Amino acid sequence: MLRDTGQLERIIAALQRHVAGDWVHSDDLEAVDARSVGAVAAVGAYWARLGLGAHFGGGPEADAVFAMVANRLCDPASKRRVPEWAATDVVAPVGFSHPG
Repeated sequence: MLRDTGQLERIIAALQRHVAGDWVHSDDLEAVDARSVGAVAAVGAYWARLGLGAHFGGGPEADAVFAMVANRLCDPASKRRVPEWAATDVVAPVGFSHPG
């Protein structure tokens, strides 16, 4: 609707007056890859709520179990692929140490 009325272009022009530097047109961008965030964050929230990190002793061992559980819930794969999945395919919770 904003584009149809010309308001979008007016808003962009107004913002451009306050920005130093070059603009990149969205047609010039290409998304090659993006890590998943939401599903692993949800698993992390329940993991913390249930106190499972402490149950598994904390540290790297608990992180390895978390990675396996999150992988099974979000994107099931072989246990051998879990370290790669945790390091490259998803955004891990703060404090998480990648198994490997």
